[in-house]
Amino acid sequence: MKRSKLGFEITALGQNRNFAEATGMRIQKKIIIIMLTSGALAGLAGAGWMMSEKYAYTLSFSGIPGLGWDGMLIALLGSHSPIGILIAAIFYAVVKTGSSNIAIFTSVPYEIVILLQALIVLFLSLKVFVKPKELKLGEPSVPKKRFKNLFKGGKE
Repeated sequence: MKRSKLGFEITALGQNRNFAEATGMRIQKKIIIIMLTSGALAGLAGAGWMMSEKYAYTLSFSGIPGLGWDGMLIALLGSHSPIGILIAAIFYAVVKTGSSNIAIFTSVPYEIVILLQALIVLFLSLKVFVKPKELKLGEPSVPKKRFKNLFKGGKE
C-alpha cells in the first residue's frame, strides 16, 4: 500500500476525498477498483471457508462463525498494517483454538475467550477515542494554576 501508485491513491482517497479530487485523481474509478478488489478478497475468504468443512452454502454461514467480527477485531488489533494483522491473526487463532483445549482439560470455561475479545475491543476503542496529551520537554504534567491554588490554601 505504501510503495505502489494505487496504494498511495487509495490512502489519499481515504484520508481526504476532496484533496484527492483536487490533485486530479479519478475518484469514481478508484472507488470502483477498491470495491471490486475488496469483493474479490471477500469472495476468496468465503470460498476458503466453504471448501474447508461445509462444502455447501447454509443459512448459518455468516451467523454462527462470526467471521466478520473476528476480522474486524484482528484488523483493529493489527493497527491496519499487513504485518500487524498477520501477527494479530496468529495470536487470535492461538487464543481461539486453544480455548477449547483449555475448557476440556481444565475448569476454565470457554467463555473466557469471549471476555478476552470484549476486553480487546474495549482497550482498542479507548486507544481510538482517548488521545494522550503530548508533553513537551520541561513542561509539568499538571497545570501550574492547580498547584498555585493548593499552596495558597485554596481548594482544588
